[in-house]
Amino acid sequence: MESVRASQEVINALTNGMGTAEDRIQRFLPLIFPEEWRNENLNYLEEIPKTAETISNQTLSQQVESIVNWAGNCNKLKNMTHPTLVIVGTDDAATPATNSLRMAELIPGSWFVQIKGGGHGLMYQYPEQFSNIVKTFLENTNTP
Repeated sequence: MESVRASQEVINALTNGMGTAEDRIQRFLPLIFPEEWRNENLNYLEEIPKTAETISNQTLSQQVESIVNWAGNCNKLKNMTHPTLVIVGTDDAATPATNSLRMAELIPGSWFVQIKGGGHGLMYQYPEQFSNIVKTFLENTNTP
């Protein structure tokens, strides 16, 4: 199975390095949370935990580069030896769910879970479901 590249619209939004890291993050929000979910949760930004820490433009650019060049990093996954949970939303625009499935196939013994309607920020969309999945994974694997 080959990797699926994010849409050109997503790539353009991710690679637009104009402005501060906060400006860039504001442009990313539509990529992180699916439109239908945003429309049903109009105050979602108020409910997302805030941090006093800021992300540098360099760190953000490195993350974007990893997303854009995802396919080039796949070969290293087969060497992973620790229990791994791959969790993805079915509506993740930044990281197509097909790529997460491919990742799980390449990591020996990994768990693969999809959350219906979840985007890249699925842990904020469905915190209880996400937490329960992580808890179940940790309870059922020998994590270091």
